[in-house]
Amino acid sequence: TFTCTTSVGEIVYVPVAYVNANSTLVNGIELTSKYRFDLGDAGSLTADFDWSKTTSYQFTVQAQTYQLAGTLGPAVIGGNTGNPKDRVQANLTWEDGPWTLRTTLNYISSFSLTDPSGSAAPQSFTCADGVAHGGTFLPWFTGGAIPTNGKYCRVQQFLDTDLYAAVKLGEHWTLHASVLNVFNEQPPLDLNTYGGGNLPYNPSMHQAGAVGRFINAGFLVNF
Repeated sequence: TFTCTTSVGEIVYVPVAYVNANSTLVNGIELTSKYRFDLGDAGSLTADFDWSKTTSYQFTVQAQTYQLAGTLGPAVIGGNTGNPKDRVQANLTWEDGPWTLRTTLNYISSFSLTDPSGSAAPQSFTCADGVAHGGTFLPWFTGGAIPTNGKYCRVQQFLDTDLYAAVKLGEHWTLHASVLNVFNEQPPLDLNTYGGGNLPYNPSMHQAGAVGRFINAGFLVNF
């Protein structure tokens, strides 16, 4: 509360200082590795691997600290997209003369539907809160009953596999083709995400599963 002099017009200045309302402390590991193997007459093989792991995500607000790694939170920052602990991308590439063949694995670990910080709207302190948050606007349960058992308390892990192939046809032309989500993996159920137009999956992380197997082919021309 501030005491001001009697106004003779619009207030143009109020001496209020900024304060640090909250703080975030994140710890984790990021590992990147790349190897190339000479196969002689069979060409070469390159393997590269990138792993990002969040070991701790401490969110402090009003002097209270919450551990949010592997949860939905903090929804006030991430917008209900989730905070998985592990993300991995691995590539294996074979090259021999004009030929290139690559396979890519993309992995996202599971995470809880809860937000221990209570920053989601409505708040999601428990599994029941998280399921109810999505269940109130997603008509995916018969009879209007929203199950609150462990089956829906976590967004399950997701792994999709991509393939890419290319061959150079002379100096200027390259024929290429790719298959995304080769095994047609479906996106894991997420009842607490805000995205996707009220659909029960997380478009920020699992859109490849929603699209399904996708095949693309074309030519590249170098002038």
